[in-house]
Formats: sequence, C-alpha cells, structure tokens
Amino acid sequence: MEASMSASLPEGLLRGLASKTASRKPGCNIHMRHSSKTLPEDSSLVPAELGQETPGINAILQRSHNTQLVLHLFQLHRRLTRAEIAVRTGLTFQTVANILERLHKRRWVRKLPPQRLTVRGAESVPFELRGDAACSIGLQIDRDHISGLILNLAGEPLSSKSTSVLSPSPNQALKTLGKFVKEFREIPGVERHLLGVGIAFSGLYDAIRDQIDHPHLLLAEGWRGLRVRETFGNLSNPASASARPAARPVSLIQTDSHAAAVGEYWERFGQAPRCLAYVYFGIGLGCGIIYRGRHFAGSDGLAGEIAHLPAILETEQRKTARLCECGRRGCLETYFSFSAFLRDLGPADWKGSAPEALVESVRKEKKGQYRRWVQQAARRFWTVLPVLGPLLNPGIVLLGGPVPAILLDDLVAALAEIRSMEAVDDRLFYPRVERARLNQDAALIGVATGVLYEALRPIFGLKE
Repeated sequence: MEASMSASLPEGLLRGLASKTASRKPGCNIHMRHSSKTLPEDSSLVPAELGQETPGINAILQRSHNTQLVLHLFQLHRRLTRAEIAVRTGLTFQTVANILERLHKRRWVRKLPPQRLTVRGAESVPFELRGDAACSIGLQIDRDHISGLILNLAGEPLSSKSTSVLSPSPNQALKTLGKFVKEFREIPGVERHLLGVGIAFSGLYDAIRDQIDHPHLLLAEGWRGLRVRETFGNLSNPASASARPAARPVSLIQTDSHAAAVGEYWERFGQAPRCLAYVYFGIGLGCGIIYRGRHFAGSDGLAGEIAHLPAILETEQRKTARLCECGRRGCLETYFSFSAFLRDLGPADWKGSAPEALVESVRKEKKGQYRRWVQQAARRFWTVLPVLGPLLNPGIVLLGGPVPAILLDDLVAALAEIRSMEAVDDRLFYPRVERARLNQDAALIGVATGVLYEALRPIFGLKE
C-alpha cells in the first residue's frame, strides 16, 4: 500500500492509530496465495519462484484448496461430520474422507465417538478441531507502528503486541519484531507447534525480486532494495521444525492491503462474490483483489495499488490538483486517505489523541467542514470507480482499514448519496461499495492466519 504521509505527522496521533490490536476472534480469516506455477516431476530441479510460460493445472493444488476450505469450516464450527462437510462444501464424500484422513494424521482434528445413526443405519462419526495443535505468528510493519499477533489453529489470539514507531528503519523493525517473536515463543506449548511467521507491511513489495520499491513509502532510509525474506528470514525459523519433519516453517510476506483483502474474503465465507476488491483506507491507500477465493497479486505482487490513480474532477485542471510525493498531481491518495483527513481537518492540539476521539471531535466541532470533506473525498473516489469496475468487474468494493469505523461509514454513505443522484450502470462502471467487516486489525489478522493455510500448500505441508 502506498502512502503519502510526511514525517511531520504528530507522533501522539500515530501512537493512537497503533493502539488497536486484535481483540476479536479471527477464526474465520484465511490467507491463500494464488499460484499458477506448475510442479515438475522432480520439484528440486526447478526453484519454486520460477513460473512456466504455459502454466498447467495441478490436481495437487486443487487438493490444497479443498483442504483449506475444510479447515476453515472447522474454525467456524469446530465439530463436523463427513456428511456435514460434504453438504457445506459441495465436495464428494470420498474427497472429504481423504481430507479428514490427512488432517487426522497431522493431528489437527480428532475423531469423536459416534453420536447417532443416519437414516441408512450407518454410524455418524464427528471430527473436532484441535485448536492447540498448531499456531502461527503474524507481524505488521506500518509507517506509525509495529504490531504482532499469535493465533492458534482455531484462529484464536493467544497474545498480541503493538508499539508506536514513527517511520521505522529496517534495523528498528527487525529488533522490534524479534522481540515480539521471542515473547510469543515463550508462551507454554507454542514452541512445539509453531508453523512459522508471516509479515505484512505498508509498502510496495516486489515478490519476484524479494525487495521493496519506493522507499519513501516507509519514510526511512535503508528500505530501497532490501531483501525482505532474507533480512527477516530468521524470524520464521522455529525450532519446532525439527520436531515436525513433515512440515517446514512458512514465511509469508504480504502488503497490508492484500493481507486485509484475503482476511475479509474469508470473513464472508459462503457469502463473498467471485471477485471483490478491498480498498485499504489508512495513512496511505491500497487495494487487495480476491478472485474465486484466491488472492490476485499480478505479475510481481503489485496488483491493486490504486493510490496513484488520477482523481481529477471534470471542473479542474491537472496543474491545479494536489501535488503527490510521487511527483505527479491529482493522485487519489492525496484526497482519499486518513493522511488527507489529518492534513485538512486535524486540529492543532491533536497530540496524544486517539483516532476515534479525534474523528468524533471533528464531526462535532467542525460539522460543516467534516461533511464537505467527506463529500469531496467520496467524489474523488467516485472518479476512479469507472477504472476498477470495467477492469476488475468486482461483485463488491469493500472500504476498510485502520481508521475509526464511523469515518468509513460516512464515506460509504456519501458514495451511496452520489449513486442515488446519478443514473449509473452499477454492474460495469460503478460497482457497489460497502464498509468492510474487518477494519483495524484486518492486515495483521490476515497474515497471521495466512501462515496456517500456507502450511497446507503441497510444497510445505500435508502429504498423502
């Protein structure tokens, strides 16, 4: 996610933005990475990073996807029978039986005594999720804070950490993250079952080259060209790997907007459309795209970065539009982001204010200015919807992020008001916009749960 926040933003306010940590049960958040790579007969001969010019479809990848679906159902319902899983997923009974056998061998589920007889007279054997059988760590680096969270297999938080760090350097981030991981691994029972660590951060991450582009996004020296996986690799190397030879620790790297999108998709499990776009509204602006349950990253992980789409109104000229850090004028982020809100409406004495209190005070004390800002910001976003609509054709556009929900609600309401005043083609140019269910902790929760599901990928996890 790209950002245009300057280093002059008050640290007190930024500390308030970081005060929210995972407090809800995130059991229905899941991260799955799209992969179109083929697996050669001898996978050791070809690096996992290398794709094929004509990628094929592998049954083993589909099996991994189905296993993720079943595991997510267990996170939602905890106890299920084969028949119940088959009905909820549409999978055949035999496929469900095979998946349960693999999960049972992994000791992620346990068999319970038969509870009843079916109409055919066969015993119905329920399976129950073992929440303590595995755990994962999620970390987030933002321009104003660093956070961490550890989840068990049921998606329940065991502990969370957060600290305010304005424009952290790589060394600061590594030191803080290392401290978080150390404290998490000291929790009784964690070391034996730790699958690995996932990292989400605010910036543009080139997955092919494994480095961050545009260092101004993190506002600190040392980020340009940084080999992220290599630098933070020691954080995802739990000692439990030696005790669990069938599974290797997983290191997951994602931008915050992409991680939040995946978490939101699984929050809406069974209700999400085939394609959705999650607009991450924070100090900066980003967008994650989900298509048929899989995260769409583009050719090298930069898909969906909408911060620098031009948002120039018909009545103005580009030379009069706001200047962005990227050097161009009229970028959406300069009008539609929390940094734009702070610049335009933030009071002079905002130091130490929590975001919720700040937004509420602005709504009350600057009612007219606040309403005009929301309307103008919504109008700017409305200008880019005809880009998102025809290109992505999302079933829904979700607005979320680490800002007070009331601000997001007001922006969604303003967009609905614009829609009602204009006769538009909802399906093509102006997709429906709603507020996301996951906001404050979406990225952190998404990347933490992502490690659990990455363990099911054939390269890393369950084998026949």
